[in-house]
Amino acid sequence: MRRTRVGVLAATLVLVGGVVSAGCSGSVKARAGPAPGLGSSSSPLPSAASSTAAPGNPAPTSRPAPSTSDPTGSPAIRWVALGDSYSAGTGEARSGGCATSDASYASQLAASLGSDASMTSAACSGATTADVLDRQLAQVTGHTTMVTITVGGDDVGFASIAEQCVLGACPAWLLDGQPPPAQPGQPAGIAPDPGDVTGSAWAVLSHRLVEVYTRIRTAMDARGDLYVLSYPLAFANPDTWPPLAQLAGCSFFSPAEAVAANRFAITLGDTIRAAVDLANRALTTGTHPRAGNIHFVDWRNELDVAVKALDGRTVPVSPTGLCPAPGQSAWLNSVTAQPINVNALHPTACGYWAAAARLAAALSVAPPPSRCAAPPTTGTST
Repeated sequence: MRRTRVGVLAATLVLVGGVVSAGCSGSVKARAGPAPGLGSSSSPLPSAASSTAAPGNPAPTSRPAPSTSDPTGSPAIRWVALGDSYSAGTGEARSGGCATSDASYASQLAASLGSDASMTSAACSGATTADVLDRQLAQVTGHTTMVTITVGGDDVGFASIAEQCVLGACPAWLLDGQPPPAQPGQPAGIAPDPGDVTGSAWAVLSHRLVEVYTRIRTAMDARGDLYVLSYPLAFANPDTWPPLAQLAGCSFFSPAEAVAANRFAITLGDTIRAAVDLANRALTTGTHPRAGNIHFVDWRNELDVAVKALDGRTVPVSPTGLCPAPGQSAWLNSVTAQPINVNALHPTACGYWAAAARLAAALSVAPPPSRCAAPPTTGTST
């Protein structure tokens, strides 16, 4: 079975990024008012944040809530948001060339923190790790006390992979659970790294992420914290898809393709988590050691398990993924052919709220007001 394809969708479909430049930046100032106490929100918090720090560094969930005791009178949290479209807020109302919105997880949490935080966003749709270093890192200074980032998906060609799946068929290597092939010269691809003896695109990405994380921590306040968020899973369990989706596909993905896409996102998240560990060790054991203070916050919601992987392995799927079971709401925007959905496969305001709530848990502060129409799924994240 093959779905009807719409060729013009290739020009606009983006998953993690897009074709716009990755150099814009903006500033979002938190509204006045003290930060609410933990648990003051009536909205249920999704699965607790999963955090990784170097040995000897406190877990972020153990840190006290921000205070306004800075003797200079400036906000206690001087925050810069970096990364790609998943940091910029693409998926909701878009503004400027970077497809930013006030629905981003950084904007939602900064607004709820009020005068305790001043947040500047340099995140931009389409940004790779190189773009973060070349175009965004300059926003981080020695006065920056907190940085958040989601990046890496565009380095491994997530957008072009999604295009292939929607317009024709997912690549064979994706369905087989193999790493992305090296594609020199392709903007969204991975070029071979002479220092990588394995030749794996995942190893190349890990090297790049470690460099990004260590350079961010070196540029910011030595006592500051870097929070690294992963990406959400795209699809719910095909076994629970609505009947029409099971027949015609979900957002142009067959059940097998959806499971393969989730497996890819799982590996991407695991690569990001491992790079956080490596960066923390590099910072604490380097020539000029400093506290790592790099924390992994998992955006993935893995409370269900699919068994449709072509190689027989089980692959976590998200109850808040596309084509959810009755009573659940998807965290992502679906792909539609007519009209073209420019927000396709990016989070909804609810999906971004889920990330903001997990980041809030890592900071030991209350989550922002829920942006979900129905209570989100709660549970234990990886």
